[in-house]
Amino acid sequence: MKITTMIFLVMVSVVGNTPLIAAENAPFNAAPPVQKTISLDSRIDASNIRIASQGNKVLISGTVGSLIEKQLVEEAAKSVVGSDYSVSGLKVVPPMVSDVDIQRSIETSVPSHCQVKLQNFEVQVRDGNVTLSGQTDSLHHSTMAGYVASTIRGVKSVTNRIVVDDNRASDKLIRENISAVLDDYLKKNNINWLGIAVKNGAVTLSGDVDNYEQERHITDVVQRLPGVVSLKNKLVIRSEHYGQRDRTGRY
Repeated sequence: MKITTMIFLVMVSVVGNTPLIAAENAPFNAAPPVQKTISLDSRIDASNIRIASQGNKVLISGTVGSLIEKQLVEEAAKSVVGSDYSVSGLKVVPPMVSDVDIQRSIETSVPSHCQVKLQNFEVQVRDGNVTLSGQTDSLHHSTMAGYVASTIRGVKSVTNRIVVDDNRASDKLIRENISAVLDDYLKKNNINWLGIAVKNGAVTLSGDVDNYEQERHITDVVQRLPGVVSLKNKLVIRSEHYGQRDRTGRY
């Protein structure tokens, strides 16, 4: 009878009298760095925010006092783990402010902030949920109006229906303008390829970038350019602040 001897090598360290087995393939727990990033942002009240890991995904739940705080939480999570997060469990519970007061604040703040140029600007508020409408000649102005509205105390959500009305630039000219404006930045950051598709002023960006900061810079620049009426972001972040993850979820 043949006897086969199998030898298992296990890495063991001892703390006191308790042996600890090191699990080399343990998945990276992204919850602590996300929690730290959020807690360091003075604009966010993190006292009622809960963060947990589920597989490779970070789950964020709890409550925040404003819509802009929720957006800041999303930005913080994205800067650490890219798209591997969910804020579906994070609810906006703002302080009690009347719809009339919210409407007045938005009507005053939006046009004056950064000299946003709007025509036929209207604000509707129902139970803290805001709908903006009107026309502007720049996607940046439309985006800025939505952002300013989201910072107003008592706002739960913002639906931005401000239309960008700018047909002065052809799709070809818009594409050439985007390429020219971003050329130096792409070379400086070793971004070898950026897909730019334009149809009736609607821009779609695709390609790989190294981090969230690059993605944000590119999209911010594009939405400020004349003729751009909408922007679809299909950029993929291939690595994050904590490194490129492999198939096991480790960095």
